[in-house]
Amino acid sequence: MYALVGTVVDADSGQPLVSSEILVRRASDGKIMQALTNSRGGFIMPRIPPGQYGLIVRRIGYVPLTDLRDGAAGVVDTLRLKMWPSMASPKIAPSRSSAP
Repeated sequence: MYALVGTVVDADSGQPLVSSEILVRRASDGKIMQALTNSRGGFIMPRIPPGQYGLIVRRIGYVPLTDLRDGAAGVVDTLRLKMWPSMASPKIAPSRSSAP
């Protein structure tokens, strides 16, 4: 089996990003495996079948990360992923009601 181990941090501060979503999508059949980072920004995905994968890392307020990985049997990839804050934060316009 192949494994991914790593941490997700804020690129500016180096602080861990809790509850970041890690998605690994197998190229051969589209199967998706998922993990969330812990209180230290860490994650472990220990039992990934060998093959080619698309890696996506997401967190609200940050630009998503994407990468392609070739997972070989017996290999453990250790990653330190730096995420950049989104430049634009969503704003909700106040609603106005008009009386008839």
